[in-house]
Amino acid sequence: VLQKSVSTLGFHRSLSYSVVAHNVSGTICLLIEENLPPDIFVDPYQLANELKSGLIQIDNSESINTENPAHRAKALKFKALLKSQDNIHYKLDLPIHLRYQKPHSCAIFGDKVWISLDLSNLYFNEAPAGISSNGVCSIKATSWKHLDAETREVKLELPVGCVEHFYIVFGITLCFILVGSLVFYSQLLNIVT
Repeated sequence: VLQKSVSTLGFHRSLSYSVVAHNVSGTICLLIEENLPPDIFVDPYQLANELKSGLIQIDNSESINTENPAHRAKALKFKALLKSQDNIHYKLDLPIHLRYQKPHSCAIFGDKVWISLDLSNLYFNEAPAGISSNGVCSIKATSWKHLDAETREVKLELPVGCVEHFYIVFGITLCFILVGSLVFYSQLLNIVT
């Protein structure tokens, strides 16, 4: 059984995977393949050690723009090895980031959006007893076998800006800019005189 969950709230969250393997002889390795929607991204700089050691592989990681809002971003695919201390329980915690959503009419659509994470693909590779698992437990290994695992869809709730608030936000921002500018210039005049 593959369990997938998301913890914490806000735009920076943790995506957790947990698998329990039963009736296993020898060493097995588990690999998760995940397709993230454009609303979610993983930061390659934050995962630099995992990427360098080969525990995580992100397709087109160089093209990830962490500043893009969701409507300008592309979907992302990554593969990650799950670690185990006892060859039974496998875990992976991955920091994810949610992108800002395009503002819409909250009177019609509400002030929150739901983001769905598709079902993950789970693969396994087995090293027979007594044989080193170094080559078997590599993302680049070619002998990964798909494993049908029970899992459920994960949905995330995210706040979104309301276009109805535009004039209020614009007015408050303009007031702060004007007041800040006046204070700055008055202080500047006091220094000069």
